Amino acid sequence: MKTLALIFFALCLAFFVSANDGLTKHSEITTVFADSDRDGIYDHKDNCPYVYNPKQDDSDGDGIGDVCDDDDCGCSYENQWIYVCQDGRTRRVTCSALTDNNTFCGPCEEQKEEACPASPDGKITLCHIPLNPDNLRTIVGKREQLNKYINEDGSFVYPKDQCGPCACEMIGDVDSDGDGVCDRKDECPDNPEKSEAGMCGCDDDDSDKDWVCDSEDICPGWNDKRDDDGDGIPNGCDPCPNSPSNDSDGDGVCDDQDICPGHDDFKDSDGDGVPNGCDPCPLDASDDSDGDGVCDSNDQCPGFNDLKDNNQNGVPDDCEVGCCPATGNSAFEWIENTKLNDVLTNSGDDGGYGDYRHVRVRVSKGGILSLWVTPGYTDNICEVSIAAYADWNNDKDFDDEGELIFSGRTLEETGTDVQVPYDAFMGEICLRIIVDYGRITSACDPCIDGEVED
Repeated sequence: MKTLALIFFALCLAFFVSANDGLTKHSEITTVFADSDRDGIYDHKDNCPYVYNPKQDDSDGDGIGDVCDDDDCGCSYENQWIYVCQDGRTRRVTCSALTDNNTFCGPCEEQKEEACPASPDGKITLCHIPLNPDNLRTIVGKREQLNKYINEDGSFVYPKDQCGPCACEMIGDVDSDGDGVCDRKDECPDNPEKSEAGMCGCDDDDSDKDWVCDSEDICPGWNDKRDDDGDGIPNGCDPCPNSPSNDSDGDGVCDDQDICPGHDDFKDSDGDGVPNGCDPCPLDASDDSDGDGVCDSNDQCPGFNDLKDNNQNGVPDDCEVGCCPATGNSAFEWIENTKLNDVLTNSGDDGGYGDYRHVRVRVSKGGILSLWVTPGYTDNICEVSIAAYADWNNDKDFDDEGELIFSGRTLEETGTDVQVPYDAFMGEICLRIIVDYGRITSACDPCIDGEVED
């Protein structure tokens, strides 16, 4: 008994000194008069020091508060809270529930954590501890307002939740400066006046509140911590936030959206949607329409295989210019020159026949072919016949309708402009010009007194 008396005296002395000595440290008071469950009753006087019970109810008078007394089933008044085993679950109910025959006093074998008791004003206080403990928060309200956190049976919806106000210790943390912010979330754990973003380093500013001091901020005004592609450039200042190499070819298109890596995506000469650097035929929107490996812009024989040239004369077999045989006698008349569009050929006397099929003029279907012929002749004649034929269908003769494109008699330069038929052969065709002293009746008959040129 003497030992107990001395201890009690020591406690009282400590309280007396603490209450009157302004120099006594707060830690000494907390050590002597701890209130673990923060219900306003110091532990050494609390009949249930670790469970919130400000009313200190003890129905059976055994010194153990009702909220801690598993065997307590005595009822002093109708609305008194007691622990019972009901339907296999431990429930915290009022005494009025004892009328249920399936209800037994005391906890069940697998006791559930019960809802927090209400304070005198009817408010319930609990600490919500979600998966992310940084969002730790104390929730206060009436029982019906907290059904989001407390089940009907009195158990917590979120198992980690606890009764009473939140404390950093509940999540294994501390609040060193006592400002109500746990150290793990406190930017300045030793300064109770500073804890949130905007007070970076306790002495520097953090204008964009990204937890990076303005003096070290890579991307002011944006979150430096957000760098989706991991290239060291925050998204807010990264021209290509989803591509670590950004725009490696410098064409203004991020690599993850680049159509033609290594080349300028915006250079598309033929407008076919394929950048020149990745276009096999950058000057042809249709590229190689006949599939012979030769771009349309260089195709000698469109619609046919340019690479098939059995006689190796440089003209694809399918577009080889063929003309029926021709002969002539240029002793008195001949072809002095011809002009096809802007191509002038001064052929002169070729002895009756001249092969100029190497001279080519490109004309589109529906386009105009301008043909002019100047005859050559000896003296003492009045006029000569001049005729021109075009093998529009490339069948190696000039007998089809419309293939005689010009005829006349004169000694002067003469010619015409002729429209190329829309159904003309796509490729090279033979053009035949004849000068004869007599009448010209056929492109393939021998020229008795004159000259033929292809």
